[in-house]
Amino acid sequence: MAGLDTPSAAEAKRLNIPKNQVPNRRVTLEHLQRRADGGGGNRDNLAVACKGCNSARGRTDWLTYKSIQMGEISP
Repeated sequence: MAGLDTPSAAEAKRLNIPKNQVPNRRVTLEHLQRRADGGGGNRDNLAVACKGCNSARGRTDWLTYKSIQMGEISP
């Protein structure tokens, strides 16, 4: 599934992810533009997200998903 990569130790350090979050797989690297849509693994296209949110987003673009989660728009 696109976007469900658990960050490596080096990636976690580079992205300032707390060490205690990585081993438990509570965080994932979210590809803002999905890899399926041509998004790459460059830093500008990655964000830290909980696994549940990353999975729930599915095919929805990140800004729409965030707006729905914040209650700014209806699903």
